[in-house]
Amino acid sequence: MKIKNRPAIILMLALLLLGCSNKDIHYYSADESTLHTRGGVLGDNGIYHDVLYNPESVALSFDGFIVGLDKSPRTLIGAGDDNYRPQPQEGMSRVIRRLDKDYKTHYISHIIHDRGLPYGRENCAVYSVYNPSPLFPRGVASDERAASPLFSFCPPAQASDASPINHKVPPHQAFEGSRAGLQALKTALLASIDEHNRSGRPYTHAIVIVMGWNTPQIEAIRNFNSIMSHLDAVARQQNQPFNPLFVGVTWSSYWDENWFDVAVRLASYPNKADDADEIGASWLGSIVDTVHGAINQRGQNRPEAIPLIAIGHSFGARAVSMAVCQGPQFRVPASPVRTQGSPVVDLFIGLEPAVSLRRFLSGSVEKIQYNDCAAAKHIVMTASRYDSAVASSLWVEMIGNAFVYQRTCDDNKNDRLSCKTACANGDIVDAAGQCGTAKPVTALNSPITYIDASRLIRFNQPNTGGNAHSDIYRPDTGKFIWNAISAASHSGTK
Repeated sequence: MKIKNRPAIILMLALLLLGCSNKDIHYYSADESTLHTRGGVLGDNGIYHDVLYNPESVALSFDGFIVGLDKSPRTLIGAGDDNYRPQPQEGMSRVIRRLDKDYKTHYISHIIHDRGLPYGRENCAVYSVYNPSPLFPRGVASDERAASPLFSFCPPAQASDASPINHKVPPHQAFEGSRAGLQALKTALLASIDEHNRSGRPYTHAIVIVMGWNTPQIEAIRNFNSIMSHLDAVARQQNQPFNPLFVGVTWSSYWDENWFDVAVRLASYPNKADDADEIGASWLGSIVDTVHGAINQRGQNRPEAIPLIAIGHSFGARAVSMAVCQGPQFRVPASPVRTQGSPVVDLFIGLEPAVSLRRFLSGSVEKIQYNDCAAAKHIVMTASRYDSAVASSLWVEMIGNAFVYQRTCDDNKNDRLSCKTACANGDIVDAAGQCGTAKPVTALNSPITYIDASRLIRFNQPNTGGNAHSDIYRPDTGKFIWNAISAASHSGTK
């Protein structure tokens, strides 16, 4: 194939390399250099551990946990190349091959516990591969080494039956160290559940959220705050209890190169689609299972179990679908082993999912089938005709695409899937003409509920692309999510 505009391509590559020659010294430059998480040609720009630079301000506005995934060359983090089980499905086999063979791979680089107090008081790190104090070169005088650490490790967790927390793992052990991170997360979750029980404010829900493509960590945390704030407001309006155990997961969903930002982001699309599948089949799957294990361990003596809700947006929904429906694929499990056929989450909500509906039904061109997704009691997913980000995929027909909804629901003969409509105010009704006239849906009667959310998801969120793709941070969307959670809680299992 003849390459056109070769001089322009050479110039672009030269500028890219020039843009990467930045010699700025950052607080964590030593560890970032070791891990290759800042600098480099594409994507290695440090924006997935920004919370470690400013934990007092890049923070949740409520009590909860942030788990940050970074991505580094596998040889630098001790990843090896035989960590995952072989898979019979052709598409899953490709995912496993990438996980075991790609030059770079993901790992848990930090876990933060935000306490939701004024001025970020008591926010602390449960786990980190980054040293809280800078590692100065040998030539720096001792009186110049007095810089204070930017974050503090959390005090020992008070959970009587939990393992001790291993706060710090060296960067060269970051991959296997992620297992220690998961154990630290479990210990912290158990301690937090115990603390809330003792104080008379027990958790009412457990919620895991993952954002999508092109979402730096700072933006993801802002989005977590928006979604959870609106859920809290709806619960208070309806006089319903809402005190969630929250875990927000951030991942390297973004390539950035200031010289050619738009072109670089577009080029990153297939790579980040693969990344979403890979984190779902690895550490995100283990995070979901760790949260599930913690609430189950503490829920044995409760009359009513805490429901676990997993929410994903765009590629975040793709990652969550893989994490829930396929689960972690490690040869040596890094989290509690699932009971075959038993649910892990009570509800998976996919907001404008950038993933094929065929994975959930049959006939996936990617050769990845979720086979009823028994790990989710209920699945709710949206589509909007105002979402242009999922309307023109070259690979598969995305769930968030309203034309996929129309084709699926106009002649729906699948007894596992029901089609509904979201109204502009966040109510869920059976049909489009019922907004404002019919009683909203109060129970989910099918394993999968596919929702036309065009009346709800229709505005452009400032500083985002894809038209209405990211219109999920308004109060009405919060009401929609609350209604889905409530309807799932009043429904039977699969």
